[in-house]
Amino acid sequence: LGFASAGLAIAMKDMFMSMLGWCVIIFGGSFRVGDRVKVFQNDTTYIGDIIDISFLRITLYEELTLETYSKHRRSGRIIFIPNNYVFTNLLANYTHHGMKTVLDGIDISVTFDSNLDKAQEIVENIVTRHAKGYTELARKNIARLQHEYSIKNPKVEPRFFMFFEHWGMRISA
Repeated sequence: LGFASAGLAIAMKDMFMSMLGWCVIIFGGSFRVGDRVKVFQNDTTYIGDIIDISFLRITLYEELTLETYSKHRRSGRIIFIPNNYVFTNLLANYTHHGMKTVLDGIDISVTFDSNLDKAQEIVENIVTRHAKGYTELARKNIARLQHEYSIKNPKVEPRFFMFFEHWGMRISA
């Protein structure tokens, strides 16, 4: 009887951990239906919207990303994630507590024979102009989060970096 109980406990470990994970998810408030999340599992990354949280798993509607397109040539799959993943894998929540902004990046390639200073000036002007409304929204969202978390001096304004490549310069914004 003792060995059978131990064997059953080992066999049911993942299920029990998923039930405990459900408690952490529901009562911890880290994830809700409708949140946009990124899940890292081994060498695969899934990004999508949570469409259901059940006792044993999170159901995710997969979003089209560069990775899903280049690796699988498809997206829109329904991904089932065991709740025990909250203990063993990294899950990033893009919309935690109503966050509506994600700091994103874009790369612009410029050859060495181009006017690099002018290219950087043009990129900075365009990005700053188009990010203006989002920058203010991000500032307000982070200010709201500062009441719950210790976030000091958040920088939400666009930042720019230049990288040497073998063909020219890469301006990252």
